[in-house]
Amino acid sequence: MNRIRTIIRLLGSIRFTVFLITTVTLMVIAGTITEAYTDSHRYAAALTYSNPFFETLLLGFFLNILISALLRWPFHRYHIPFLLTHLGLLMIISGAAIKGRYGVQGTTALLEGAGTDRIFIQDTYEILVESRVDEQHYPLQLKSQYSGSALSRDLDLADFPNIRLLAYAPHGIERVETWIKHTTPLGHQAVVAGLAPLPVAQLTAGAPPVGARARVFPGNRPPWTFYAAEVDNVEQTVRHLLREAISPSSDILDITVSTSPVDGVDTATLQLNGRVISLTDIRGLQLSSLPRYSSETMLSAHPFIAFLQDVAGETHLIALDETGHLYTEQFSSILPRSVAVYDDGYSGYGVHTTLPFSPLPHDADSLRHALLLAIAQDLRQAEAAQIPLAEPLERLAAACRRSHADFPNTCARLLDHWYCQGGWLYYPDGTLPPDLSRVLNQIEWSTPDRVTAWSSVIFSDIERGLGEGVDLFDVLRQKNWPLVDTLSALRSHDGPCQADELPHLFEAITSQLQSVAEHLPEAPQLHETTETTLQRLTVGLRTHGIHLSAMTHEFNIDTQRKILERYVAANAFALRVKAAIGAGDTWSEQRLASSLDANALAEPISILESQLEIVVANWMEWIPPVLSDENDASIFDLALGHPGFNLETPITLHHTPSHPSRKLEDNLPLVTIEVQKGGRREQITLAYDKYGTGLKWPVLDGNYMVRFQPQFKQIPYRLRLRDARQINYANTNQAFSYEADMLFQAPTGEEIPDTISMNCVHETWDGYRFYLANITPPNEAEVQQAQIVVNLDPVKYQVTYPGGIILTLGIVLLFTRRSSRR
Repeated sequence: MNRIRTIIRLLGSIRFTVFLITTVTLMVIAGTITEAYTDSHRYAAALTYSNPFFETLLLGFFLNILISALLRWPFHRYHIPFLLTHLGLLMIISGAAIKGRYGVQGTTALLEGAGTDRIFIQDTYEILVESRVDEQHYPLQLKSQYSGSALSRDLDLADFPNIRLLAYAPHGIERVETWIKHTTPLGHQAVVAGLAPLPVAQLTAGAPPVGARARVFPGNRPPWTFYAAEVDNVEQTVRHLLREAISPSSDILDITVSTSPVDGVDTATLQLNGRVISLTDIRGLQLSSLPRYSSETMLSAHPFIAFLQDVAGETHLIALDETGHLYTEQFSSILPRSVAVYDDGYSGYGVHTTLPFSPLPHDADSLRHALLLAIAQDLRQAEAAQIPLAEPLERLAAACRRSHADFPNTCARLLDHWYCQGGWLYYPDGTLPPDLSRVLNQIEWSTPDRVTAWSSVIFSDIERGLGEGVDLFDVLRQKNWPLVDTLSALRSHDGPCQADELPHLFEAITSQLQSVAEHLPEAPQLHETTETTLQRLTVGLRTHGIHLSAMTHEFNIDTQRKILERYVAANAFALRVKAAIGAGDTWSEQRLASSLDANALAEPISILESQLEIVVANWMEWIPPVLSDENDASIFDLALGHPGFNLETPITLHHTPSHPSRKLEDNLPLVTIEVQKGGRREQITLAYDKYGTGLKWPVLDGNYMVRFQPQFKQIPYRLRLRDARQINYANTNQAFSYEADMLFQAPTGEEIPDTISMNCVHETWDGYRFYLANITPPNEAEVQQAQIVVNLDPVKYQVTYPGGIILTLGIVLLFTRRSSRR
């Protein structure tokens, strides 16, 4: 009995109090030093604050305070301050113990506009197994000695598989495999849906790998070469690929390729003889203003698609089409933000990219013919709507009416012959069809203005001199052109005039003629012939910017695609018209309409359908066919309305165990589990999804999906994030605070709007507190995600807060009483 009294007195003594305070102080110091050294709060907490020994010290404090108070028995009135102080301390310690046992400390991540009533508990683990109708949770104790244990022994698994933990690694690296796979049965391979797997070459010197060829588009388009390689220098490998693919290679002086950590290959430039071309600028083709004098060589290339993986595991997709347009994209080894989901994930996931290349024709002749068709259609619509035309077009339209000719087709054909003739003005060369000559002879001219007349004379002399090999400036000086020095100032060099300078200089001469029109002598009298009519007409068209080349200079790639689509659509429609009419048969609009499937015709074709007779009578004669038969029409069906063609590959994961970091927050646990249902077994390795919001991975032939995640808990409040924002310091991008506009729905259904921030929490009557921890990304142009910390202290109003009040009262009484008695 004496020994028991001694122990009780020791537990209530001041010496035991000093021991407890000293021990706790040392542990707090150790925890602070550990956290500073490892930069890990979890590591320090595991050694100190969350250690069972620390909880034992709290129990020691409780016993010390309780016994020291009971040792004052019997109590007297002057013990009240002392007892109140100790009671308050006991209530605070009791509240902390109850909160640790029955409270909630969890987190949820919400996207703007999303809501949830579930939180995940940090440092907990489970395997989620989901079927098409239900889900099951398998709790995990992550310790190495638990490997091999069955996680499903205490669960009702009538409709779910058995789960066995085979291996556990406290930290590992998860790499998402997109185009290049490291886990195929045949080793490293590149996998593209619809193609046989490609072997992956190991390149260290930057040389181009050996590729496999496949046809991407139907018809007579050239096949594409596919490459796959692991390289140590992406830029050097891309340069090799481009030099091998682009023609004429003899003109290539240098190839410059630059990369960035975010975008991979972002620019590629060719330096040719006399010009520099950016391959990564996907641009529309441009027709020359002066085809007769143009010396520009059109680029052509052997098309290829290369998958290059660098030393960091990033995959670079490099694609070059036959016109020399380069498309690049980088795929990270982490999960991409956009994935293709097959059968809600039960058939897996994939990544895809759309290459901005199409099976539409890419050559200049096809673009020219497409332009002519678009011009004819636009002029026909303008004619039907009685829209005023430019003065030279009005003259041509009037001549067509007098000749009973179709104005839109006549104008388009005239522009075509002019472009093929190749001069700044149109000088007949004997190829002008008789029906066009008859129309031109019907043009009625008033007295020509000075600009038109002198333009015809001057450019006739200039082009005659150029045809004889005389330099432009020599011709102008021979003709005593007074503004030749002004033209010379527009040039960047003093040598002979180059062919690519002529269009710019011709435009400058036209502008000079217009600016000095009042000072020109009387216009020379021109004898009205077909030649002079064409010259006067084309002077007016040039003045108004009406020429096939001028229409392509403003093109972007989308405009060019639409025009080419209409061209291919007209050809496909013409093929169907021929099939419907039959060889040598007469036809009617009703018969044709009845033999065509209107639902199968795309929108551009329906535009042509309203001009059916003109399509058959005219376009089929003067628009060269791009499709030779009905089989080639599949090109049209494939291309119309599509910005390019898609490449797709399934996503696979590659896991590698690694040495764990002292900063536990950076560790990514890995588990390998065996999933068994009936006679089927499958092993899968999963990385820890610390937010429980990532992808679930299919197992057992897609009958189930699994995810390694924290344990979740449902709370009685539903949270909805309305808006999240980052507030920065003035004139900086450094965050000052975070704010989130929330909507809290109570169990009663009442909705309470509130704004929470880093220093302003939302608190409920039953002990829930909601903190804003973080917002990502900081850019408000994107949908933002807020991390909300949820804390529940179930007895803070009944025990903890009253304990604090009682403690305060006791301390006040201790310092205000008149005398102290033991």
